[in-house]
Amino acid sequence: MIGVTESLPSRLRRAVGLRLRTRREELGLKRSAVARHCGYHNVSKGSRRIADWETGDMGPLLDESKYFELLRISETSIQAELRRARQIHTRIERLGYDSMAAERRLLRANAACFRDNTKMILGDPNLSGVRTPAAALSMLWVGGGPIPLGNLVAAWKAGALVADTDDHGPVYLYAGSGSPLSGAGSCVGVDQAGAARSISRSPSRFFRGHTPEQWRRKLPPSGKSLADAVVDLGGTAPRTHVYLLDQNAVPEEGPIILYNPVKRELELASGLDIDPVVGTSADLRERLIFGGVSVGGGPARPMSIGGLQLGGYRSAEVVHSCGLRTGGGRVRGEGGWFPVKVTGPSPPPSVLPVLAHILTLVQDKGNSS
Repeated sequence: MIGVTESLPSRLRRAVGLRLRTRREELGLKRSAVARHCGYHNVSKGSRRIADWETGDMGPLLDESKYFELLRISETSIQAELRRARQIHTRIERLGYDSMAAERRLLRANAACFRDNTKMILGDPNLSGVRTPAAALSMLWVGGGPIPLGNLVAAWKAGALVADTDDHGPVYLYAGSGSPLSGAGSCVGVDQAGAARSISRSPSRFFRGHTPEQWRRKLPPSGKSLADAVVDLGGTAPRTHVYLLDQNAVPEEGPIILYNPVKRELELASGLDIDPVVGTSADLRERLIFGGVSVGGGPARPMSIGGLQLGGYRSAEVVHSCGLRTGGGRVRGEGGWFPVKVTGPSPPPSVLPVLAHILTLVQDKGNSS
């Protein structure tokens, strides 16, 4: 596969470990002998550490220099390989950071617009069903998940998920986690000036007992993104850029796709011979992964606090017939995180089949060259 997946750093470490084990066996050394040479008085513990290294789990050794000295292997080259694995792991972990940050900024900048257009949002399934990874709750023992835009604005309208502060006035909460029993936890919201504010309490403290019917509505997921919703309400949103990654999880120069939410257009990189219509299924289907929370090892099931149902959706990932899903600013497939980096707000579901088609073409071209 072109690019990287989540498991690449592990494979690199296991490859290094196999080389170390092969070298030890070539020299006819037992792990206990290696452990003693490294200074372990507890030979059993030292042998376990050596075994861990040979399976790719490179924890601290008592004396690494003596370890490499005994095996007659360059410590510099091994450490360079391990450093590369750590760097790739860090880059993969951070793949969604830029997109999530852009999504949060977009939500905060348009929070007042959403509140002013609550009636319009609730009356349009394409708006009310929008799910963004920026708006999500997580409750201890209860679970959590993304809050559809319609449920979020309905909560704000009812006075719930709103923290009254002395310094900043009302803060409209859109994310948080904590305990529904003790009230400990933290929330993130936006004040009336559009600034991000943190509140040191559990989201459950801001339901205020209100349970309007609007909160109870199970809103089907929309095919639109948060950026699309902002444009529909008369605002502007930045473009989304999708980059391929190289073997070191570094974005290649120039994006392969740009999505313009204002024009509702996909701009494909020059040189890509693809018709977007061909890559998009005529009967494109979107659905959220249904999960829930398992209490005491029982079956996963949704629970509710106040009027908002939590745990009904495991994540904000949207799955498509093309086999890709998006969530948290990253794109995922069956083999792990796909070799792409997204900057700007999360792309709408309609982009994923086109992206899947492009990745297939690029991979086929790489395999044939």
